[in-house]
Amino acid sequence: MLWNLFEISINAYESFLMIYFLKSRLHIKEDSHLADILCLLSCTVFYSLYLFFSVPINDLVVFIFPLIYVYVMATDHFGLSLFWISILSILFVSTIGVSTHIFSTIFSHQLPLLSTPGLYRAIYIITSNLILSIVIFSASKIRKDIFGLSWPVMFVFLYERQYSHIRRMSLPAPDQNSLQLLYLFHRIPRFADLFYSLDSLIPLHG
Repeated sequence: MLWNLFEISINAYESFLMIYFLKSRLHIKEDSHLADILCLLSCTVFYSLYLFFSVPINDLVVFIFPLIYVYVMATDHFGLSLFWISILSILFVSTIGVSTHIFSTIFSHQLPLLSTPGLYRAIYIITSNLILSIVIFSASKIRKDIFGLSWPVMFVFLYERQYSHIRRMSLPAPDQNSLQLLYLFHRIPRFADLFYSLDSLIPLHG
């Protein structure tokens, strides 16, 4: 029970990071408190379903809720909103993917420890979200008026290139899990039980 509350609180925090980032990049209507709460609750509930059920949907679908949020509440052109939703999803997936890769490398012979409720998973979750917070808050501070969209595009490009470099330098086998699989590993408790069986089904491209 306490562990589930911990995981749900982490899900709520990640949902808050989404809203915080979008508010820093787009012009959101001032009376957005109710919409903020609804978006946060929607993302949190969707994430938390994986704690109790076997949900046959990729959890990247969660970004539909922030998309609806900005469609209703942002005064910017919807194309710009789509752009920042894309940036948000890339930052989330990349950051959690890098964190998961680092931890799965360190605990390569004890992967179940990272997906089983306990001290090791708690450290993994807290550390991953600390890194995620740094990335999101840093990206949120990029000035909107510097060369239009070129700065955020360059930021994400460099971030993605660095991630690819880390994987190429540290993984010996070319047939490895995709970024989406790493993201699922982060999200779903006990996912390590399926880690190796799915490894050969989703190769790394690029």
